[in-house]
Amino acid sequence: MRILLFGLCLITPPAIQGQKGGGAGDPALPGRWAAGISLGSWSFGDASTGTDGEGNRLRFRPYRPTMWGLAAHIGRSGFRAGLAARVGDPGLAAQGEEVSESGLVSGPLLVYDGAYRLVALTVMVSERIARVHGGPSIRGVLGFGLERWTPAGESGKTIGAALAGVGLEIQLSRRWVGTVGGEVGYTPASPFQGRHLPSGFRTTGTWRRALTAALERRF
Repeated sequence: MRILLFGLCLITPPAIQGQKGGGAGDPALPGRWAAGISLGSWSFGDASTGTDGEGNRLRFRPYRPTMWGLAAHIGRSGFRAGLAARVGDPGLAAQGEEVSESGLVSGPLLVYDGAYRLVALTVMVSERIARVHGGPSIRGVLGFGLERWTPAGESGKTIGAALAGVGLEIQLSRRWVGTVGGEVGYTPASPFQGRHLPSGFRTTGTWRRALTAALERRF
C-alpha cells in the first residue's frame, strides 16, 4: 500500500488544488451513483485487560482480520453519501506483561485465528478536500454504523462504531475509479463478552486502524 502511494506521488504533477466545485481540468464523472468492492487490513487496540493469579497484566484484543466489502454511494466530485458492508474473521490475540528490573516486559503474543466473524455496516459521507492537478483526488471520510461480533458457534454481540479517514482516489477510466486510503475507528463498547473472559477482567472501548483499497464503477 505504501509503495503504491509513493509511486503515485512520483508520477503525478505536484500542483494541489483545493476542492470547491469543479474547476478547470476536473474530470467529468458520469452518473451520480457508484458501486464497488473493497479489500482492507484492520488492526485493533486492547479490548480487555486484567491480571492473572501471579499479578501479571494480561491484554486481549481482536487480531488483524482481512476485510472484504461492498459499497455504494451517490454523488459526483464533491459531497457523497453512501453505505458500506464489510466482513472478515478476526483472530483473538493475548499478550502478557511482567515487571522486571528494567520495567515492564511484554511476553509472547498468542493468537487464535478465526475466533470471530465480524460484519460491519457503515453509513458514510465524504468530501473532496484537494486534487492533484490533472490527477488523483484526496477525500476525507466520516462514518457511523454497527458491528456484529460473533464467536465461533455462539451468539453474537452488536456494538456501535465510528470512523474517520482519508483516501487517494484515482480515475482509471471514464467509469472506473480506484481508491487507496486509511481509517481510524472507535467502538465505545468492547467486542468481547464478559462470559468469555477470565474472572476479574474488564472490557474496554477499542480503537482500530485500517488500510483499504477499493475499485468502483460509476453508473
